[in-house]
Amino acid sequence: MSDTKRKKSVTAAPGVAAASLVAVATLFLGAGPAQADIDVTATPNPDGVTVVVYSLAPNPPGGLCTYTARPQGNPIGKPLPVTNVPFFLPQGGSQSIPFLSFQTGATWDITVDCPIGGVQYDWVVY
Repeated sequence: MSDTKRKKSVTAAPGVAAASLVAVATLFLGAGPAQADIDVTATPNPDGVTVVVYSLAPNPPGGLCTYTARPQGNPIGKPLPVTNVPFFLPQGGSQSIPFLSFQTGATWDITVDCPIGGVQYDWVVY
């Protein structure tokens, strides 16, 4: 009986080692290629900031989208989040969205939700 248990554990050991190696490789290398289908930039101006959302290839999002931005951390003046601002994003194009505000230097967690391309995420500081 002890020989049977030993054979099972010896044959299982290479499988466990291989699975562990794959798990570690996935942790450091990632599970696959990541795609960023949008890019967001913010440009300060005298009245506040202009945010530009770019629709990128290979799967350009587009349509009547919504823009949501939430400040992260504890910026000076703690700005309020911007939620579900509608805008039209042409596929493969860009759209400017002006906001009247003051500069806080906050890092914003940005979500753009489009009917073509789904939900996209980005970070920007302004």
